[in-house]
Amino acid sequence: SRSVTASQSTTQSESGTQSESGTQTKSGTQTKLATQSQSVTQSQLQSQSRSETSKPSSESKITIGTAATILISFFSSIFVLFLLAAFLSYRKRNLNRKKIMIETQLEIVNMIPVTYCEYHGNLQTMHNFFLCYRKQTDRENAKKLFTSLENVVTLVGTPVVYWDEVCAYATDSFETGRLKSIENCEVAILLLSEISLKPIEQANILADEVFLEYEFIIEQFLSKKCLLLPIQLGYYTAEGLFKKFRPAPISVYPNEMHCHPKSPQKRTIRETMTELFRIQHIRTLSDKEYTQQIIDFYNTNVLNA
Repeated sequence: SRSVTASQSTTQSESGTQSESGTQTKSGTQTKLATQSQSVTQSQLQSQSRSETSKPSSESKITIGTAATILISFFSSIFVLFLLAAFLSYRKRNLNRKKIMIETQLEIVNMIPVTYCEYHGNLQTMHNFFLCYRKQTDRENAKKLFTSLENVVTLVGTPVVYWDEVCAYATDSFETGRLKSIENCEVAILLLSEISLKPIEQANILADEVFLEYEFIIEQFLSKKCLLLPIQLGYYTAEGLFKKFRPAPISVYPNEMHCHPKSPQKRTIRETMTELFRIQHIRTLSDKEYTQQIIDFYNTNVLNA
């Protein structure tokens, strides 16, 4: 009986020990699982908190980048506008400088009485004589007179004669060519023939450039800016007889203004011709005769004045 009792007690103690150890093992496992779940939960919470914390920083980075891009674009636009304004200002100054240079050159040109004369080969302050004639009728007389005057000697040497066929200018315009020469000559010589004056009788309806030269020469003469010397050209008939110049009555010229757009419009055609015929004329008999009379007139009225 003692042995049975001992075995029972031993069996009870072993079973108690086993139950206790099993209980301890279960409780340890549960504890480990709880700890693990707590750690996982904490790590998840930490990661969530980190992600939530990192979101604002990334958003702030995006906001700063956008602001920086906007600022760069703004300052770039300002810089481009500044460069454009500087370029326009430079261009304007350059244009103003060119304008001033052109105006200065024009003033210098205006100060020079006439421009370059190709025939005489230099800048002439003025021509001594200006030949005014009608090409269709009096060209040969003008050519002879030009050759004669360029080969005689005055008190100060050979005179300089303006003849439009050889004294060409840089510009062919009427104002800067013939009119400029009229303004700067000492003596204007008008070659008058009966046939050359015929077109003037209709200058109120048909513009006439020769009469336009008459108008400007008369104005220069009356303003005492040049001397005027009309030459009445005679002619030879078919029979070889010399016919003197006979002017038409002044009444044949219209008492109206010249219709040329560049006419000074200060006198009627009749008044201009009246002024012209009031001046002492040279009546010609031969080329040599009136060439010498011109030189005598020049020596007396220009050089000895």
